Amino acid sequence: MSKLPKIAINGTYLQEQASGLGVMNQNLIAELMKDDRKFDFRLYSHADYFKSQYSEQYLPLDPALSPDRGLSGHIKRLLWYQTGLKQELKRQQIDLFSLL
Repeated sequence: MSKLPKIAINGTYLQEQASGLGVMNQNLIAELMKDDRKFDFRLYSHADYFKSQYSEQYLPLDPALSPDRGLSGHIKRLLWYQTGLKQELKRQQIDLFSLL
């Protein structure tokens, strides 16, 4: 049997206390992370909520990347996208990165 394609979901923009679109995205992520899928989903996030829900699929990130940190969080997240993301995806052997 061939290995499942590994898809990483960008959860860096999700806040601990979600509202509006954040709640919708949490629900979408919950459906994607179910075990009955034909893909191996992984989730990059800083939120403890996801760590407890999806411990085997959760890929932890520095909480400093959180939008909860204001402008500095946004800047650090942009820098991570530009400098650290490529190496991280290669290290984790991710086939596709979804911004969701």
